[in-house]
Parts: sequence; structure tokens; C-alpha cells
Amino acid sequence: MFRPVAVLVIAAALWAPPRVAGQRLAHAYLGADLPTTSDSRAALPRPHDGAMVLGGLAGGVVGFFAGGYAGAMAGGGNRVCGDDPCGLEEGVWGAAAGVSTFIPLGVHLANGRRGSYGAELAASLVVGAVGLGLAYNSNSGVPLLLVPVGQIVTSMLIERAAAKN
Repeated sequence: MFRPVAVLVIAAALWAPPRVAGQRLAHAYLGADLPTTSDSRAALPRPHDGAMVLGGLAGGVVGFFAGGYAGAMAGGGNRVCGDDPCGLEEGVWGAAAGVSTFIPLGVHLANGRRGSYGAELAASLVVGAVGLGLAYNSNSGVPLLLVPVGQIVTSMLIERAAAKN
């Protein structure tokens, strides 16, 4: 059943004319001081810090629900295992992984993809691991409340450092 759909998608992709960006001439009324494709990323205005914070928050919310759902489905879905629903623990771990992954992605996208998502992801995972270790050693969940704030701040700092280069 899926084979005819796959054949149609591949045929449509091969039949479509290739689109090459940046090879059109600018209209005369636009002026001659337009940036070329090589420096167009540098010519973009720097977003406000508020936009990066909102991008990080939106990414965190999406990551929380997507990771939690994926973890719960991997852990057993909606079955009942003893007294607890199956997949509850996996859902919590999935939500934590989703937040740690999607917060730097939201900041990165809000900043116009100028920084290094890989560096932001690594820093976000380190901040999450440090927060988890502090929560485990203190036997309190308070450090976990500060983890998303730390992830947003470190992602913003990495984006700013990359924008200066």
C-alpha cells in the first residue's frame, strides 16, 4: 500500500524543476546595496534577548510534551502495571530529555541560526546533569526548577558569543 505513495513522492521530487537560491538578479528599484548570499547571514538584524528567551520557553514546552509522550509510549503506553501506569517513569525521563534538547533549539532558531546548536545542546545537557546531581545529593527538587533557566541562559550566551565572531 505504501509503495505507490512512495513512487509518487519520488517521481514528483524528480519531476520538479531544481530550485537554486541566490541566483536571481535584484530588481532595479531595490537598490544596489543588497547583501550577497555570502554575507546575508551577517546582515540580518540581531534579535532581542526577549525573542531568544521566548524561543527557549517555547522549545522547552514542546520538548516537555514531545519527550514525555515519547518516553511514556516507549515505557508501555496506557497499560496499568501494578499500582502505577506503565511508562510513567519513562515519561518523566523523556520529558527531561525533551526539555534539554528543545530549549537550545528554540533559542538557536529565535536567533536566526547564527550560533552552534551542537555547542548549545552539549551545554544544555551538562546543565541538566549538574541540576540532576544537585537534586539527588540535596534530596530536594528545587535545583531541578533552576535547570531550564540555566539552559536558556547558557544557550543565549553561546549564541551571543557566536554572533560576535
